[in-house]
Amino acid sequence: MARFLFCHPQNSPRPQGHAFTILEVLAAIAIATGVISLLVPTLLRQVSRAEESSRLMAVEAVVSRDLNWFANYATFWRLLVGTYDVPSDVTQTRNISGAAAFYVPTAANCARPADSLLNDALKITSTGFKPPYPINKASATSLQGSEIAGAAVVVSRTVTPIGNKIRLSYSSSINGFLFRREESILVEAAAWCDRLP
Repeated sequence: MARFLFCHPQNSPRPQGHAFTILEVLAAIAIATGVISLLVPTLLRQVSRAEESSRLMAVEAVVSRDLNWFANYATFWRLLVGTYDVPSDVTQTRNISGAAAFYVPTAANCARPADSLLNDALKITSTGFKPPYPINKASATSLQGSEIAGAAVVVSRTVTPIGNKIRLSYSSSINGFLFRREESILVEAAAWCDRLP
């Protein structure tokens, strides 16, 4: 007599390639959601740091360009003889060559050299040596830079002449990013004032 064996479906082994049950899918989704919720804040912080770094670099570029101009002009101003080739509206002579640089400031220049330098800087007409941004001694000046994340980089600069130095204060604020910097530049011609008779 033939015997037949019947296996209950629940007790039979799962064939390979069988689909996941709904509970397994829900468990996987829950785990993935938990991992993503942990990673998202970290990723957002990284993006925020990258944007802040880009803004800082853009602001620093604006400030560096401006500071370089003031530092160069403070060196060239009232230069009478030297190894430089600069136009006459920057110094007192058009062709400057020969020996090491020296200055011949006037008594009036020595009284307030930084103020005199800034007054002369306002009169520069040579395109090759004009300031990259306007000079305003009375109030803050806006310096424009490149655009970061759709917002223009704007740096506010205040110029204050103090004796033989120029004090430059910079500040910027973009979407909560704050930047402050202060620099002091010596007017080199002022160092020659004590040599006047």
